[in-house]
Amino acid sequence: MEAEFKVTYTPRIVKIAARRFWLRFIGPDGLIAFAVVCVLGVVLWATGSSLGYVALLVMPAVGILACTVYVIYQRRAIEGLKRLSPPAITYRLDDEEFTALSPLAESHVKWAAAHKLWRFADVWLLFFSARQYLTLPTADLSDDVRDFIVRKVQEAGGKVR
Repeated sequence: MEAEFKVTYTPRIVKIAARRFWLRFIGPDGLIAFAVVCVLGVVLWATGSSLGYVALLVMPAVGILACTVYVIYQRRAIEGLKRLSPPAITYRLDDEEFTALSPLAESHVKWAAAHKLWRFADVWLLFFSARQYLTLPTADLSDDVRDFIVRKVQEAGGKVR
């Protein structure tokens, strides 16, 4: 199959993608663990344990760190969008590679490098490295293109969620 589609990026879609990445990166387990530590810290503090004071000092630091990671990802995404004028990328897909064409550069990546795809209702995040993703707004993806991307990521041994 060969396909070509154009995506015009907006600050809104870039922020949505950053938020989706952060929430899945932290995950429900991370949020539950943070809540458990908070409750445990309060209980220890209320009982007079010195560990309670340590937990109460660590909790805000962990929360601030998590929020900082989110802000960094969102700012990097917005900065990248600002450099892209016009804010559009044309994507070409074929059986061998995924190509992105923008005013700034042209990139060709073999499907074998695709190691995961995170699917959400409004955006898909396609990963060719551990922490960097390509944002694909679902409104710009036909059903055939969606099926093709899923199949190619799976064929490469990548995880699809």
